[in-house]
Amino acid sequence: MAKDPLAEAGFYFDDLNKLRVLEPDVSQKTSELKEECKDFVDKIGQFGKIARGVIELVDELAKEVDTEKMEAIGARNLLKSVAKQREAQQQQLQGLVAENKMQLERYRVEYEALSKVESEQNEFIDQFILQKNSLPSKGPVTMAKDPLAEAGFYFDDLNKLRVLEPDVSQKTSELKEECKDFVDKIGQFQKIVGGLIELVDELEKEVETEKMKAIGARNLLKSVAKQREAQQQQLQALIAEKKMQLERYRVEYEALSKVESEQNEFIDQFILQK
Repeated sequence: MAKDPLAEAGFYFDDLNKLRVLEPDVSQKTSELKEECKDFVDKIGQFGKIARGVIELVDELAKEVDTEKMEAIGARNLLKSVAKQREAQQQQLQGLVAENKMQLERYRVEYEALSKVESEQNEFIDQFILQKNSLPSKGPVTMAKDPLAEAGFYFDDLNKLRVLEPDVSQKTSELKEECKDFVDKIGQFQKIVGGLIELVDELEKEVETEKMKAIGARNLLKSVAKQREAQQQQLQALIAEKKMQLERYRVEYEALSKVESEQNEFIDQFILQK
């Protein structure tokens, strides 16, 4: 059997001396296409794994973003609560300072009134002593204590003449000491309040700083969420494109397989007829 009639009839021998209805070049290209399709399927599988890994990574990132978002919301609520507590403390301190100022003013008025009374009493005592000293002496004079007491004059522990009873004078001195102690305590209280106000101001600055950080984190989370959504859309489009390409290769592969099967069947029938 010569080659030419077979070639004219559309039959060819391959490298293994098998009868084919396709030219060796076409058969080689078909085999290469099969290998390429197989490689492409493998690459599509690898790409699918990579895409699934990326999607899982994006989902984890989304969970982290949601967690950071919840933490930012919690921090913002905490800052609001701290701000409200600070405002309530400031109002309470202002009320306490106002109350102490009113009490201090009342003590000051009482102290000034007592000081004025004491000054008037001392002036009256001095005038009384001058009048007694200016009287002419008519011999020994016996002076009893009862007339002085009846006139409203008393001797204190230092034998000084006073127009107040010793108990009243003692209470006046004690009131002076209490007023002085109260003034000192008010000064200390004002220092403490000033320090507390400074502490509250520092806390306010820290709250504002944390608030700005929370706002920045929220904006960053929004940006990351948008980037994640864009990446997901891009990956979905790429996957759809690869699926279409794979489907096209699959159709071509099935068509070539069908042609090859028909050609092999035709060859077998041709050999049987010969």
